[in-house]
Parts: sequence; C-alpha cells; structure tokens
Amino acid sequence: VFVECTATDITKANVVLNTVIAMFSQYCDAPFTVEPVEITYDRDGHREVTPDLSNRQVVTKVDDIHSMLFGKRPVIDLDVQRICDLCVKMQLAATYLPAIHSIEVQVPPTRSDILHAVDVMEDVGIAYGFDNIPMTFPPTLTVGGGQPLNNLGDHLRNEISRAGYLELLTHGLCSHDENFKLLNRPDDGTSAVVLSNPATIEFEVVRTTMIPGVLKTVQNNKGLSFKDGLKLFEISDVVVLDPAGSDVGAANIRRLCALYTGQTDGFEVIHGLVDRVMQLVGVPCVLDPHHSPTNYYAIVPSANPTFFEGRCADIVWHRDGAATKLGTFGVLHPQVLHNYELLYPASVVEMDIQPLV
Repeated sequence: VFVECTATDITKANVVLNTVIAMFSQYCDAPFTVEPVEITYDRDGHREVTPDLSNRQVVTKVDDIHSMLFGKRPVIDLDVQRICDLCVKMQLAATYLPAIHSIEVQVPPTRSDILHAVDVMEDVGIAYGFDNIPMTFPPTLTVGGGQPLNNLGDHLRNEISRAGYLELLTHGLCSHDENFKLLNRPDDGTSAVVLSNPATIEFEVVRTTMIPGVLKTVQNNKGLSFKDGLKLFEISDVVVLDPAGSDVGAANIRRLCALYTGQTDGFEVIHGLVDRVMQLVGVPCVLDPHHSPTNYYAIVPSANPTFFEGRCADIVWHRDGAATKLGTFGVLHPQVLHNYELLYPASVVEMDIQPLV
C-alpha cells in the first residue's frame, strides 16, 4: 500500500500521514514496518525523507503536575514513580530527571495532540482519575459582569435604535479596493492587516474602517424606500496594525458608524446623532455656555478625501488639556457614491467609542 498525502500545511500533512501509517502498519506482512520515501521538491531542490516516526520529548515539572491537580492541598498517592506509570498508561514513555525534578515524556507519532507540557499534565490527571482529585473551592468570590466597553456599546445601540436607525452586522473582512481605493484613501502599507491567502477577492484585508460595510449594505438593498431617508448604523470592531503596542502586532478598536441617505444628504441628521451620542456619554459641547473647561467636545472643520470638500468635520474631545480625535463625519464625496453605485447623496459618521468608556 502506497500512502500519499498532499496539503497546504506541512505540519498537518505529517500528522495525517503518521496517523494513517500507524493504523495500516499493523496489517503488513511484517507488522509495524514501513518503507520511507525520499521527496525532492522542484521549487528549491531540497530533499526530505517521510514519514518521520521519531518521538518528541516534552519535559514537565513534577511540581506543576501536583499544583495542577491538587492546588495547595496535600498530594494524595502521586509520587514520581506513580506519575511515570500513569504516563505509560496513556501511551507516553516517561523517565524521571532528578536534576531538575521533572518528567521527560517520549511522545510517539500517534499522539499529535500533545503540544505542550500542560497536555502531559492533563493526561496524568485523566489516568489518575478526575473523581479521585479532591474538590476545592476557590479562595476568592467574584461576581461576573459585562465589560465596560460592551456595556457602553449596548447602551448606545439601544439609544441609536430609538432614534430610528437600523442596526447592521457586516463582515470584518473586505477587499483591498473597498477599504482604500473606493473610499479615495491611499494605502500607506502600515494600517491594514493583509491576509496571506484570501479565499476570495472580497476578503483580502481586515477592515480598518466600517464605512465599506455600510455602503455595501445600501448598494445591495436599492429596493428599500428612500423617500423619508434611510438610517443605518453599526457598532463593531476594526483592526489596525500596532506592532509596538500589541504582542500580536495588531489591535481591535471599537467604533460606531452610522449613515443617512435619501433625497437630501442629511448632514444635519448625522450631526444631530453625534451630538446625541456625546450627550449620552456625558460630554458637553463647546457651544454649551455651561460646559466644563476640562471636559468638552468640539466640531472642527477638516479635509478628508472620502468626504465632500467643505462638508466634513472632525469630532475632537478635550479632556484635562489633551485633545483626542474621536472620528469624522460628513457628506460622502460624489466619486465614493459612484464607486459604490449609490443613487442618493449620503452622510456618514465613524468614531471611536473606546476612549469614552
């Protein structure tokens, strides 16, 4: 029997190959024997012999095993020899390393699920018997609750819905052109997370703005009535590259995006929504004669290629002497409307809500 396995991931291909061979080899004329095959890759000419049925070594500290199963309580009938016997029971050959007070486990090719020392601890617990582990109560009592950011998002959803807006839930992935070119925005190469092997052209990057999802919703629902205006909104995350501030190189940002489209551009409608959101979070406008000098927001005229020139403004929050740009709103540029095949003028706001928590 010749066994061949092709995959896009060499690690998963080796796992499947080793598993299939381990099952078939017991039916060979000489049980549990296999003839290796040398593979030569055309791309770079390197050679590789498969299958690789060598064992892997995983070292687990004895103290970690005791802590995982018993916490701070006394250990019950689980010495070093018993741990080694339990590992053998789980098809893991184990030896004790007295120099570091640890167990070295030989992981066979049939146990591809063993990835970390904690997996060995789990197998010891299974062999020991979960019913034999004494029950313990946590030393602290806690009460579960929602994250403040999620609570703020839910509160805003309720209030914006009462203002006549329909909530959306759009894809977190979009095409590169939708995220940049169709919005008249240049790609500097330092903002978007790009997929290395996208399934389709529609899912090339993780969105850095929520505007494409809202515009595509209008584009694909032209049968709706626009006579009295159409109001849409979404509160969700965008992802931006953040190599310095995140251990994974990217960060999620919670944002609010809302759109009005109809016979008129509805700039004043979106402006009113911005004022209402800031009122809900307790931040007064700079035009309020009673506003606090250390906590207020201002609408500052700005220029953005996505919006019509002269009909665009930034939302700037002033707090304790520091100015934070929360977002931008305005009337969409005619070219953007044409790119998304929209029939009516539209106004959009996109703003961060994380700083407002």
